[in-house]
Amino acid sequence: MVLNKKGYIYTILVVIISLILVSLFLFYTQSSVVVSKDSINRMQGEEMHYFLESVKSDSSRALTVSLQRAAVYATDYVFRSNETLENYTMTPCGGIKYMLNGSEAAIAELMVCGTFKGVKSNYSRYLENNTIPDWINRTSDQAKLMNFKIQIKLEDLTIGLYDPFNMAYLAYFDIVVYDRVNQTQYHGYHIPVTGIVPTYIMEDPLYYVKFGMPPLVRGYRECETHQYVDAETLDSFIDRRCYLTSDSSYGGPSVFDRLDGRSTLHGKYKNQTAELASKLNFSAGAIGVESFINMDELASYNITINANNSQVDYLYWNNTFAYCGVEGMFHADFKIDTPHARKYNVQGLYCAIVLKSPSPNQDAYYPTSISVPVNTTIYWFNQDTAAHSIAIWPPVWSGTRSLPPASHISWTFNQTGTYTYACLVPGHMGSGSIIVG
Repeated sequence: MVLNKKGYIYTILVVIISLILVSLFLFYTQSSVVVSKDSINRMQGEEMHYFLESVKSDSSRALTVSLQRAAVYATDYVFRSNETLENYTMTPCGGIKYMLNGSEAAIAELMVCGTFKGVKSNYSRYLENNTIPDWINRTSDQAKLMNFKIQIKLEDLTIGLYDPFNMAYLAYFDIVVYDRVNQTQYHGYHIPVTGIVPTYIMEDPLYYVKFGMPPLVRGYRECETHQYVDAETLDSFIDRRCYLTSDSSYGGPSVFDRLDGRSTLHGKYKNQTAELASKLNFSAGAIGVESFINMDELASYNITINANNSQVDYLYWNNTFAYCGVEGMFHADFKIDTPHARKYNVQGLYCAIVLKSPSPNQDAYYPTSISVPVNTTIYWFNQDTAAHSIAIWPPVWSGTRSLPPASHISWTFNQTGTYTYACLVPGHMGSGSIIVG
């Protein structure tokens, strides 16, 4: 058959249209593949993002629980062994070595390794399934269920105190996540994880270590703060066994010092807090704690009592004498040093000055000088066999007051100043001073 001119034109048009349709079909199918791949990659990226966020959130929870349990274990160890943690050195594992010796090193080893002194024991049940490697393994298993692979490495761990009643930690992790076919990957290095753990979960072992008394439930409960404290408040502090802040000018031990068996604040823990504060952007302050000793409790355990020491616990252990008490207390034998009386603005404060004769024809006052707050009552007690007298400058009473043997006189000083007193009996030399302010 012979095509005419119109037939040729028609055939060419059909071919052109067919080519256009085929091109459009191929373009559409290829575009669909690309769009489909982009959608899959986007979905995988979003799933990985949410997974990573959950890992980061869970890491803080896991480390908080681990620190809680490690601190409880370390405390329990002191009670069981009567051995403090002052010289504890971490047995390293997983490339982690805690450089600071003492209770922090013991806690770090429990968290990082699940061991104590390099070995696992029946007593490490506190840390069962709650070490940092345990959390990493659980996270790896969860990643597999979501068709991801994850590599987590603990790079560094620092433990310290946020304040007297809260511990803090800072850990750094390296995290790598990728899917099964390596189409989507995440690489994160030096990722910080932080958290705060209250210390009230722990018991104070220092009473057990210092007195040898049975372990008591003496958690680090914080006493309420007051503008001033009176007899009723102090009785409450003693009976409740609560704790107050002790800043560095007083030197009360921190919870880590107490685990170390130390009754003073060590500079290493103070420096550690300052380092954490710099990294975590909080203001470093006091980290020491102190409480008041119940003398009746000591007597109930047949513990020898030193009635002359301040009943602020760490001062009692450091044999710091106290000459003052508080009027109206149920714990009538309560003694407090004047710096702490000022610190807590103690109301009803009275202080004793004792006159004794170290040798014939001599007399002396103990303490020779005392510094007290305004409104403190001073008692002079004559424990000598001879009679004495007291004159004071500037005068607070007229003339001279007599002080027979086994007697006392008193005066409440309600104005600031330095007062000098002396015995005016001929041949007697005793004198002293009272600084009020």
